[in-house]
Formats: sequence, C-alpha cells, structure tokens
Amino acid sequence: MVQSAAKTVLEYVEALPPDRRPAMERLRSIAQKTLPGFVEKMQYGMPYYARAGTPPVGLGFASQREHISIYAGEAALAPHREQLKARMAGKGCVRFRRPEEIDWKLVESLFRSVAES
Repeated sequence: MVQSAAKTVLEYVEALPPDRRPAMERLRSIAQKTLPGFVEKMQYGMPYYARAGTPPVGLGFASQREHISIYAGEAALAPHREQLKARMAGKGCVRFRRPEEIDWKLVESLFRSVAES
C-alpha cells in the first residue's frame, strides 16, 4: 500500500492526480456527512475517520496506484457482502479500479454501517 506523507486530509487530496481528486473529495464529503462524532485525520498514510471508544471505530480510504480503496472493517462490510460479490473486496476493504466505477450508494451505506457500529 502506498502511504502519503501529507499532514492533513486536504493536503492529501490536493496532491492527488487530477483524475482522482473528484472521487476522493466526494468520499471525504460523504465521510463528513455520515460519520458524526468521528475525527478526521491522517493515519496509516491515508484519510482516516476515528471515533473513540472501546473498541475504537474507524474508516479510511486511499488512492492507490491501481485502485481506490475503502477500509471500513469486517463488521461494516458484512451486511453488504451480496453487493460486494462483483467487486474486489477483502475481509475489511473494498476496491474500485477506476473512480467512475465507484457505487456511491454502496459507499454511503458502508459509511453509515461504520457510524452505527
């Protein structure tokens, strides 16, 4: 995984190639809207949204060389497994090869699942 040295999420987004910026800006906007009480920061070299607690809850996303990844965790992805069958998805992450392939309804639903966990 390619990690950014950016200090802020805005700095991270602004450093991306122009074809990736709109998708990452939209992911950031959805995170800010659907994750109340979460703190936006850079962690693991990517934008990360964290809520304190036991256990701590978080969500990250990153622009990788070959895809855009969303790291939502197993619990958030579990209710969406049927929708994720046709996508590249691991236990706790989903990847979209190109920005235009992002299913925005699915993304918002994933983010809401994180907020509810």
